Amino acid sequence: MRREKKAIMKGLTAMGLAICISAMLCVTGQAMEPSARRNEDAVTAADSADAGIMPMSANVRQLAELSISSGTATVGARASGMPGEVTKISISIYLQKKNANGSYSTVKYWNGSRKGTYYSFRRTCRVSRGAYRVKARITSYKGSKSETVIKFSSVKRY
Repeated sequence: MRREKKAIMKGLTAMGLAICISAMLCVTGQAMEPSARRNEDAVTAADSADAGIMPMSANVRQLAELSISSGTATVGARASGMPGEVTKISISIYLQKKNANGSYSTVKYWNGSRKGTYYSFRRTCRVSRGAYRVKARITSYKGSKSETVIKFSSVKRY
């Protein structure tokens, strides 16, 4: 009986050590990936107590886009997640115009969502002269857990 307990404890210790090493490799791999942090304003875990070691944003690629041609702005955002890690994606797009004092005001807003691991959301609208950017609020879901990332496009002038 004593020998069995010792063998079980050794097995549990080895499994715990393997989990710790795996977790450290995952966190290290995320920290070394510069594209995951590029053009990122904020990351918030909606359920931080259950977020785990690796945030969902490490498993999702997000992008905000803006182009303006002849007074028509084409705005968009897209997100792609890993199967098994993302079950739904919601995107809110804010077309923002630069004010004289350097701040931005939202002039148009759209939102949508889709179940699955990929969502591309695009809209067009007329704009007046000025400088614009797109702010995209992308929420990734895995069951009842969610995480939101804010992305900005580059500034475009018309």
